Amino acid sequence: MSSLPRLEYHLINAFTTDSPHSGNQAAVVLLASSTDPRANDEEFLLRTAKDFGCSETAYLVPIDEQAGEWNLRWFTIYNVRALSLGN
Repeated sequence: MSSLPRLEYHLINAFTTDSPHSGNQAAVVLLASSTDPRANDEEFLLRTAKDFGCSETAYLVPIDEQAGEWNLRWFTIYNVRALSLGN
């Protein structure tokens, strides 16, 4: 049995106002710590994104929770995505 904590995740629907089953679905995964080895394991992150099957999966890793600082990694089901702000 693994000593790593279970992954907390949320499935969200973006760009929708009318129905909970419309819009663009994405997975958001919260890792418990920056020391979690999964946080830097691109193969694991990509496999997990493929398991969710959403067009986008975001991984949030706390850097300094007191200061509200988090690292964000973004994956499609095919590869890691460069983060582009100002959509």
